[in-house]
Amino acid sequence: MDLQYLINTPLETLINAFLRTAVQQKSRVALWKLPEEKAWRLLVSLRKEQSPVSLQSALDQRKGFIINSFSNYTGSERPVFLEADAVLEQVGDDLSWTWSESTKKVEKEQFEGALKRVLSLDNDPKYSSHLEDYSLHGLLAKPYFIHLVEEAVEQIKKGEFSKVVVARAAYRNVPKIINFAQLFDRLSTFYPQAFVSLVYLPGNGFWVGASPEILLEVENNRYCSTVALAGTLSRERYKAGTSMCSWNEKELHEHKLVSQYIQKVLRQEGIEIFDASSTRSHAIAHLFHLRKDFSFDLQHPQNRCCDLASLIYGLHPTPAVCGLPKQKALDFLQRNENFSRSFYAGFLGPLNIGPKMSLFVNIRCMNIQGQRAILYAGAGITGGSDPEKEWQETGLKMKMMANMLEDDVQCLAYQK
Repeated sequence: MDLQYLINTPLETLINAFLRTAVQQKSRVALWKLPEEKAWRLLVSLRKEQSPVSLQSALDQRKGFIINSFSNYTGSERPVFLEADAVLEQVGDDLSWTWSESTKKVEKEQFEGALKRVLSLDNDPKYSSHLEDYSLHGLLAKPYFIHLVEEAVEQIKKGEFSKVVVARAAYRNVPKIINFAQLFDRLSTFYPQAFVSLVYLPGNGFWVGASPEILLEVENNRYCSTVALAGTLSRERYKAGTSMCSWNEKELHEHKLVSQYIQKVLRQEGIEIFDASSTRSHAIAHLFHLRKDFSFDLQHPQNRCCDLASLIYGLHPTPAVCGLPKQKALDFLQRNENFSRSFYAGFLGPLNIGPKMSLFVNIRCMNIQGQRAILYAGAGITGGSDPEKEWQETGLKMKMMANMLEDDVQCLAYQK
């Protein structure tokens, strides 16, 4: 396809056309933007069936985008890997569209032909929808969630575990036609510190999110970083622009557990030398979190880690979305949560695209299926947790994503 043809198309129109074409062709697509960056990338994977790729194989050899479920925490299952058959990206005013050398010519022509047809229909009022139909089941109601928190607190007091993160999900109706490019742009503009992503998987709908939590970043196959993120307070309680807030003992204890776990995993994986920042308040949109950053050099003579996949599965799921001890918390969640988290609280991100690998915990997200969005949120439970406050906290987290679907939230930064 002529690059000039793409350049002359408004970006919002172009991105929506790629997504619509992917739905028609049953292709996979990932669109993302890294924190504090304006540049975005859109990856197209034309393979109709997922190829069985292990995490280690993807890390070593493959160029693409990975999304891993919450329940796959040992690597016994294969993560969903989107092979980079083509990548569309914009940095500044430059736009590029690159096909992989391994992509077959007939596949290129088929996708580009379908894309041109979609672009020609973009302003056609008869073009009604690019969403699929799905069957959905009931999700966690307030009385059940309150009971779940009470049961978790009881188990903590009995010494079964020190912390567990219980989740809930809620439905929200969505318009028949969603401007996904505008939705992505809204999230990118309102939450510049987050990893903003939109992933389309045939049969699983659109996963859209703005995650503040790094699972692992690796630059130049050497310099690594991760983060301990826990505790939540609403910024509405504090003056506009403030970066400080008061944390109670429950949130401070919760964050301490996460920090200690990360240090334990690093040492178990052979990382003896690492730097840890001080704990600070970290603002993301309308919420504050407690944050501590960890960084290390894989090539430091005292660091023996050589298996990144093992390190990633050691960190996942983090105590911020699961609990401690990990296995006991997981056992409790599997027995008591009455819905599947699916990709919520899993991890996702680009591999071997750009100068660094970036994997993020998939929180602050929603799954758009048909005419409904499923919103997810979790609450870290310790012995001092109050069920009603935990319900309110999860509601605040869901509100961030739900607001992005409101008609009166306007943001069109793509327009020049």
